[in-house]
Amino acid sequence: PEKVAAALFAGLRTLETSGVKVILCRSFDEHGLGLAIRDRLLRAAAGNVFKQS
Repeated sequence: PEKVAAALFAGLRTLETSGVKVILCRSFDEHGLGLAIRDRLLRAAAGNVFKQS
């Protein structure tokens, strides 16, 4: 999980600096490392979160 988180965070930094407008991803658990990943994704989304129906 730590390697996945590190790769995700690095990828998000790259996407943010390249001007990407939309990032699609799955949701993560709201505890442990999943919470940290979820928090980082929510901050990257800047409040623009769409849930699949």
